[in-house]
Amino acid sequence: MKAVCAAVSKPVYIAGSIDTPEQIAVVKEAGAAGFTIGTAALDGKYPAQEDGVPGQLAAILRDVAALNKHISPFHKKTLTNAFQRFSDTWTPKIAGQVNDMQIKLAKIEGELSWRFHKKEDELFFVHKGRLLMKFRDRDEIVEAGEFIVVPHGVEHRPVALDDICEVMLLEPGTTANTGTATDARRIAERG
Repeated sequence: MKAVCAAVSKPVYIAGSIDTPEQIAVVKEAGAAGFTIGTAALDGKYPAQEDGVPGQLAAILRDVAALNKHISPFHKKTLTNAFQRFSDTWTPKIAGQVNDMQIKLAKIEGELSWRFHKKEDELFFVHKGRLLMKFRDRDEIVEAGEFIVVPHGVEHRPVALDDICEVMLLEPGTTANTGTATDARRIAERG
């Protein structure tokens, strides 16, 4: 298979007795553009969780996607469950990442000192409680289900108005939790 794929300038499709994920991997490693699968699926020979041709085809498609690294390792989450996994305040937890942006969860109690971020914008989404975002020119109360964007360079001071305010942050992974402030709540490594 490898020799044929290397010798031919057009796409090569392989046929014949492909009935395991390992054989599909061999076809890919050989450099083939694709493969046919008929008898294995029609005869129920491909390892599948469900019987019948639809179950066979679903298993084949799943295995091809896994081989090509097209399977998502992520599952849905609820903010309520995610916030229940920790109790400490002012210590953002990384809940996910989208390209260079991190989704962080933080429980806020009391208030932080004035700060700003030289290069990073931040989004504060309030899941539970109420957040007072102080700016030098105004105060904004952010209720549960609302969010506010703080552009880079803008001084701000987050304050929890209730006992504990649960906040989801969206910001670049390089963002220090205290911005330019170097108080005791600054975290060098987050997890």
